Amino acid sequence: MINIIKLDFSGQHIYVDIDVHKKSWSVCILTHQFEHKTFSQPPDPSVLANSLKRNFPGAIYYAGYEAGYYRFWIHDQYEKRYRMHSRKSC
Repeated sequence: MINIIKLDFSGQHIYVDIDVHKKSWSVCILTHQFEHKTFSQPPDPSVLANSLKRNFPGAIYYAGYEAGYYRFWIHDQYEKRYRMHSRKSC
């Protein structure tokens, strides 16, 4: 008999640090206990949001990144479309 384990991160906080560049983003995912993973991805909020929902379902997500000159749209996407908490530094 095969047991299937369903992931459930309900109520847990996942912190995401994003180093934003024009052609790719460097992403670091952290929990309260440890640094989970660091990786590069295309510069698209939906790619990151889908990855987080798939790997950490039910979690509360917090994203932080440097907003800079043209990057406020990222904050808007995360707050409105993906219901993620987002903090930007200028």
